[in-house]
Amino acid sequence: MSTADVAKFFSVPVFEEARMATTPARVYVELFGRFRFPSDLALVAANRPAIELFVECMELSLCLLVLVHPALGPQTLVCAQWYLNLGRFGKARLCGERALQATPGDSAAKALVMKARQAERTCQRVRKACAVAGLPLVAARPLVAELDVVLAFSPASPEALVLRATALVAAKAYGEAVVFFQRLPRPLVVSDATLAAICAHALSYSGRLDAAVALLQDVPPTSHTQRSHGALACLRCMHARRAGRCLMMGVKPVEGTRLAQGGNFEVAVAVLTSCLALDVNNALYRASVLFERGGAYLGVDGKENEAITDLDECLRLQPDHAMAPLRLHKARVQLATSDMHRDGSVRRHNPSTASSAKNPAHRRRRPRTLAFKSHGAMRPSNDIFREAPVVPREQLCRLMAKPPPSTEPSVRPSRFGTAPLPDYYAVLGVATTASQKAIVAAYQRLASQLHPAKDAASAERRQSVAVAYAVLGDASARREYDGVAQSPFYAEK
Repeated sequence: MSTADVAKFFSVPVFEEARMATTPARVYVELFGRFRFPSDLALVAANRPAIELFVECMELSLCLLVLVHPALGPQTLVCAQWYLNLGRFGKARLCGERALQATPGDSAAKALVMKARQAERTCQRVRKACAVAGLPLVAARPLVAELDVVLAFSPASPEALVLRATALVAAKAYGEAVVFFQRLPRPLVVSDATLAAICAHALSYSGRLDAAVALLQDVPPTSHTQRSHGALACLRCMHARRAGRCLMMGVKPVEGTRLAQGGNFEVAVAVLTSCLALDVNNALYRASVLFERGGAYLGVDGKENEAITDLDECLRLQPDHAMAPLRLHKARVQLATSDMHRDGSVRRHNPSTASSAKNPAHRRRRPRTLAFKSHGAMRPSNDIFREAPVVPREQLCRLMAKPPPSTEPSVRPSRFGTAPLPDYYAVLGVATTASQKAIVAAYQRLASQLHPAKDAASAERRQSVAVAYAVLGDASARREYDGVAQSPFYAEK
């Protein structure tokens, strides 16, 4: 559909005001029924001017036709649905209200009017929220969810698309914004210059500057706005600076390396430091520059710590660097040597040759030798050359004559001591294998026999029976008693 097709369609005689009254209503229903709103968003974006022109002409025609053909009132609902699909929520609400007046109680018309009002309120609320600087992402997510509801029934709404993208960019969620734009057809994004400018902004902040410039260049020249023109000019300038920076990234590190090789270490450090600012996101580039600057720092007196820091960062950015570990080891050795030299424990040995005296850089790169002084903690001790003390012969003989310690197992001390162990089983008159019940019965029998009322002279016997029962009547005491009685110490007894 094009604007020429729309003009040709509405130029037929039946749309003349003089013939509207004589033309049957079914003719207009059939004519309007030939067109369906396209379901493809890319097709909508490509033919949006023609579609909007068709809907506006249909609305004006229906306003006149309803006066002579009241039965065409429900056709206004079709016009309202087209407006809603295009994202023109105000027009959709007005057409829906007219359709609701023609057919009161129509549920479809009521639902359409409610959707249009909901979309208007949502867009107004999001517009106010995005006007505030520093919109947090937590506050932006509910707004994005509301706009997703609007886009569900109005997927081609430019206002809803722009506001959703604006909310994500205002919350600095550039990655989510880029993913959202990638789901949209490119013709739909390019058809709206404002939407394309926001998309380019998100792409540039995501590190895709080339894609941002290409997107804005695809916008038709007649569709550009002041914002999109400014964004395109800014991105082109950034692209040019980046191209120049990439060129410098290939030249300046080589220059710094040559300066370091020529002995101009301080100048090389300054050049390589400026190289680090050329690209802060390229890890491999930064690792190579830090490696070279660490080597240049080693040529400057007192800069060993800076060299170690650079080389550590180089290994962090590029763990598989081949030469960085060796240079880092050299830097640590040089730092330790410098510390010892400053403390006075070592001195640097530089032969006073003519070449080294004339070329300070050459003298600086000569290997350092350590000369230990003859005093201090590093001096070897003479105690190792002394003879070991001699043991007197008499003491040695006494040590050799001492009997070896006994290897027999020691008996665990018992609470019964080392006196002859009494036979408590014989006192109670039971066998050594008697049960606890038998021991209790024997004790009760003896206690009854030796009662003071029956035998007053048996006090000593009663005491021995009580002691025997106190030992054998307790299971743990009986086990200990049996262990002691069976030990080799009491084997003869």
